[in-house]
Amino acid sequence: RMMEENNVNTSIPLAVEEHIFNELLPKLDQMEFFSSKVFDRTSLFVFAMALGFHKGKRTPLADRKGLIRYETLRNSPENSLFSAVALHELRKTNEADHIADMKITYMIANEYANTGFHYLEEQVNGMFDEESFRLDLMMEMDDAFERIKSDIA
Repeated sequence: RMMEENNVNTSIPLAVEEHIFNELLPKLDQMEFFSSKVFDRTSLFVFAMALGFHKGKRTPLADRKGLIRYETLRNSPENSLFSAVALHELRKTNEADHIADMKITYMIANEYANTGFHYLEEQVNGMFDEESFRLDLMMEMDDAFERIKSDIA
């Protein structure tokens, strides 16, 4: 699906709250599981969005620090994920006809990712060791996968 460039009013449409950018991202960069060798910023954002979506909660950003530039997203396969999540959300309110508005799509992605980043922040700040944290996340992803599998079957 082609993105309509005129629907995106900012050069950095995907963002995080400033404290996430300044405090959490550097902590995640120090962890082997989330290091930039494993997760680029777009992958980390998608992971956080998936966590927020899994939690079923959108959290509006209290403030905004740009994370992923529009040029990075222009032909990115991740746009399909953002659009799928947005479409799911817009169908709840019978507003699926707004799916072509990338401002709305990115706003929804930002809000779900914000929930995910807040969850990661709680986990990182409360964790005792990275291995336990990684295992907890993997178990949660396994549970989510099993629920999805049973919904499809």
